[in-house]
Order: sequence, then C-alpha cells, then structure tokens
Amino acid sequence: MASTAIPVARRTAALAAGVTLAATALWAPASTATTRAASSEDDRGKLMLVLDSSGSMAEPASGGQTKISAAKTALRSVIGTLPPSAAVGLRVYGAEVFSKGQPGACTDTQRVVPIASQNQAALRTAIARYRPYGETPIGYALREAARDLGSEGQRTIVLVSDGEATCPPPPCEVAADIAKQGIDIKIDVVGLDVSGSARQQLACIAAAGRGTYYDADDADELASALDKLSTRAFRPFELTGQRVQGTHSPESAPVLTAGQYVTDMGPDDSWESFRLRRSIPGSTLHVGVSGLTPEFLDGLVLAAYPLPLPDNEFDHCGREIPGLGLEQGGDLFGVSITIDPRSFSTEEGCTADEVVLYLERGQPNSGFGGNEPMDVELLIVEEPPVPSTAALPAPVSEASWVAPRVSGRAQKAVGGASFEDAATVDAGTFRSDIVPGETVVYRTRVDWGQRATFQIRFPRRGPTLAEALGSLEVTAVVKAYTPTRGEIDYNGAEGPGTTGLFYRGNPLTVGVTTPEVRYLNRSNSGLNVAVNTSMPGYYYLTLRTTPDDDGQSYTVPFFLDVDVVGEPSQGPEYLDVPEPAATPSGIPSGTPGATATETPGTTVAPASPSGPTTPPTGTNDTSTETQANSGDDGNSGTLLLTAGAGVAGVTALMAALALLRRRTP
Repeated sequence: MASTAIPVARRTAALAAGVTLAATALWAPASTATTRAASSEDDRGKLMLVLDSSGSMAEPASGGQTKISAAKTALRSVIGTLPPSAAVGLRVYGAEVFSKGQPGACTDTQRVVPIASQNQAALRTAIARYRPYGETPIGYALREAARDLGSEGQRTIVLVSDGEATCPPPPCEVAADIAKQGIDIKIDVVGLDVSGSARQQLACIAAAGRGTYYDADDADELASALDKLSTRAFRPFELTGQRVQGTHSPESAPVLTAGQYVTDMGPDDSWESFRLRRSIPGSTLHVGVSGLTPEFLDGLVLAAYPLPLPDNEFDHCGREIPGLGLEQGGDLFGVSITIDPRSFSTEEGCTADEVVLYLERGQPNSGFGGNEPMDVELLIVEEPPVPSTAALPAPVSEASWVAPRVSGRAQKAVGGASFEDAATVDAGTFRSDIVPGETVVYRTRVDWGQRATFQIRFPRRGPTLAEALGSLEVTAVVKAYTPTRGEIDYNGAEGPGTTGLFYRGNPLTVGVTTPEVRYLNRSNSGLNVAVNTSMPGYYYLTLRTTPDDDGQSYTVPFFLDVDVVGEPSQGPEYLDVPEPAATPSGIPSGTPGATATETPGTTVAPASPSGPTTPPTGTNDTSTETQANSGDDGNSGTLLLTAGAGVAGVTALMAALALLRRRTP
C-alpha cells in the first residue's frame, strides 16, 4: 500500500476558524483513568476455566492416556505456575446429568470454584474430582461463564473440549454475543484430540469470541496451550494513560505535557489536534502513538506544526506516515516523531513553548481510512536540552546485520500482547510458539552506544505441521520499535529479512536490528535508518503471523535469539532540569528512579546507562533447542509478575542520569 498524506493545507481553514473560540484549561480533565491498579481484582485480570466433563472425555487421547487423565495432568501443571494473586475460577459442564433425554441435561453446568485469588488448593481439589459423565452444553456453559466474570475489567474464558455441542444454544452465536460486551473480554479455546466438524465448531467459538484456538493431542500439548493462555489472561492488551480528546481547533484543544494518554479517533472525526507544551525552554519532545489497527486502516499521519499554523503542510516540526502494509484488523502498530529545536532552526515556531500535535487516521468512506472507532495511546517524553552536540558521535547512516549468538539452552519466554505487557528478555536464546494471526511482543534494554539484534528461527517442522503450512498462505513478520514506539523496520544488507513465508517443512529465519543508540539519531526522515534511535531504554520486538487463508489454527514453535552489542557508553550532558524529575502519568511505579504521578503534567530526565535492575523474565531451565519442535511452551510465575511497565525503560531511567549529570547553562 502506498502511504499518502492528506494535505494539512485543506485542514488549515477549519483549524484557523477555531482561533476565536475561548481557550480551555491547561489540560483536559480525564473522563476515564485507564491505568491499571494492581490492588484492584477487576483490573488485574480474571480467568474462568470451562472444562468438558462429557462422557467422551473417557475415551483415549492420541498420547495414550484417556482425555480426562490428560486434562487433569495438564491442569495440575498449569495451576502450579499461577501466581497467588491470579484471579481464577473453574466451571465444568456435563458433570451431573447423564443423558440428553433427562431433565436439565442442556443446562448441566456448575461453577465448582468461584473466581478468586489464593485458591490453588480449591482448584486442585476440584480437578481431582473431575470425572467424565454426561452431555455437551457448550453454549449454555459459556453464557454462564461470562456471568461469572462480571462486566468490568479484563476477562478471559478458556474452554477445553473434546467435541462439539449436543445442546442449544449454538455456541458460536453465544461467543459472538459475549464478544459484543467489549474488547475487555475474550474466549480462548483448546480442542483436545478433535477433528472434523468438532474442530470447526471449536475454532469458530474462538474466532467469534476474539480469542485463539489451539489443538492439543496429549497432556504435554494441552499444558503448553493452557500455560500460554493463562499467562496472557493476566497480561492482556491494554492502552494505559489519561483519557483525553483532541479537537479540530488548536485554540480549544487540550494542552498536553509529558505523560501518557489515551484518545479515541473517529469514526466521524478522523483527525484531531492537541497542543504540546514544553516545561523546559529548548527541550526536545518525543511523541509516540500506538494501538491496534481496526478492520480498515489504510493510512495514518502523525505530525507537529508551529503556531500559528503554516499554509504549507511541509513546514512541520516533525511528521511520520507509517506504511501499514501487511497489517490486518487487530494488529499492533507504533509510530513516533521527535520535535527537536536544533532540527528546525529556520522554523522558529518549532522552538516555541507550544506546538500543535496533529493526528489523522484517514477520512471515512474515502478509501484512505475506515469507519470503525479506534483508541490509541499517546506517549509524550520531554528531554532537556544539551549545551553542545559538537563532541557527540555522528548519527548512524547504516546498520549492518550482526548475527546474534545462539545459546545451546533455550529459556521459556511467553511474549506479551502489547508494548505495555511485553516480556522482558536479555541477551540469550528463548523458545515459545505462535499460531497464525497472532502477535507476540518482547523487549530488551539498550543503552547509549549499544545496539540490539533480534532473530526468530522457526525450526524444521514435522510432517503434520509441514502439510498445514504447505500452501504458502502464512507469513511471518518481525519489527523493532524504539522506547517511544517508533518503528525500525531494518535488518541490514546481510540480514535474513524481516518477512518470510512458511514453506512446507523447511526452516525459516527472520530478523531485525537496531542502529547503535546515539543522541544525534533523531531525524524524522525515512531516508535515515537511525530514525529516533536517540535514547536508551527498552527496545521492542514484535513477531506477527498472518492468518491462515483457510482459517486453520496450529501451533508453530520458534526460537528467539537476542544479542545486545557494545558496552554502555557515556551519554550527553544535559542542562539543569527542575526537580524532582518524575515519571509520566500512567507509568507503573517500581522501576528504580521512577516516581508515579497523578497528573499528566510531568517532565523526565535522560536515563542512566546502568539501567533497571529487573531480571530477564525468561525462566532458566535445562531445555535444549530440539524441545521446541514438540511445541512445549510455558513460563514461571516470574514472567507473569515482572513483565509490564513497557515505557518505564525510557522515563524512569531518564530520571537517574539527570541527578548524576546536572549542570548549569
């Protein structure tokens, strides 16, 4: 898709018309605070396991055990890895009424363990009593599970079944009705040794419920699927920040300072403006926008302009028009700009205390955008000025591929679903798996003078998976992002490529690298591969697979090799900044140097090269690379508890260096 900007000039008249309107307060009051509070059970995420207790669960599974024995083994394993704070419940169906001809057979479902934390003992007891018995009222059980979860917070239903429904209501229709409750609820499904129409129905339930479908033939595969799904239930996709709404007039637009915000774009007002205010004269403003693409998103524009607005759209203070290319509805995206006064010496308005932030997602019904509303996250970081850049390393003009070292022992690491819940990994080799249509997110710490290389290796597949992948209909795509969510789609001239097609049983390698982090890597030009790699912090990797054209779902194991090249170097010296330096609103506390705030008006100072002390969240074990071919995947409670605070790597780390390197002008 060709990325074309809608000329800002056509908007200038409408924006200028707002000059006569009265100015608003310094910042728009929040209508909703979207930051998740760890003390709130509703906000922490809730999981309801729904288990098939029908008579067919007594039959043998492919692994030799009966299906019920495989389910018990897998469930006991997963419960042992849940953190005590995880809010989990258990519901069964088909457990008390034997035959469809008996009264109550099609409403035979019981909540055997209410949703609560610290209830692992109750879950183990219920699993020990779990027996195959009656019919398969899946639709009714799903409806009751949704009631168990309530209407607030992040909610996940995980259905485990070995067959299709034998009772009304139709489970796919029920799943679609549940999904209408909002993006905070989803239904994941694991089919235990199923095929044919039963598999089709279970996959339909997952698709209608905005979840993921997994096949499992034995206890190990079931445990792997449940481990991943339970991990993600407590790290759901979320946008974090203060709720704000832009306007078509810069005079009436909310004034934003350094912080984290959430705004709603469209469908009717597909463009909006904000006023960005500096708290430090001459500071650099970094602005990032991220979110999930709606079903139709043909273009996006992120730009900053001086006040008063220029007649020429190219007289900007920074602009990016990302190529959204292969993205499907629901894909993660990120784009950022840097508003650096040194880059706009001829445009005096770009150095003023306020500039206009312009965000456009296209015009409805015009072929450039879509009609579906879209929430996005705005991240604004303010960086103090430096007295001189003369002694700083020159910007990077190219970044050659440096193949990462491959460790013989792979650690388990379940990727997150968003920048906020990305799994933290250090240099090393990790293993996990992915299904068609899924996106997983990792992050690693990169300091001044360092660069990161990410490599994804899909090993040779077995005959069953090779047959599923033989049609060349599934593509793997990797991308790297800066701490402010700017895309780095680059892997050097010798790299393996950032995109690859699965072909039968053949192995596949894709990778992406980041340029060395240097202060002067802050061009907004797409001709510079080092765009906005100008700050240390957490750099992100996303791995996405396109959906299978036939709607099939299958687990594809992969290895992730991560390398951080170079020793941390001394960064620039910054001018004195007001104390105390604080973390933007919406950033979780707990990172060294971070101070949580309640208001959106905050300033951050650049990071210490020492970085945070949070350990990598991949769990060390004795697994070798060959084990990934079995689809084994999982993680310990450590990953569940420590992944998150994705942007704290920029903001919190910046506070430390300001205290170490403060100097007067």
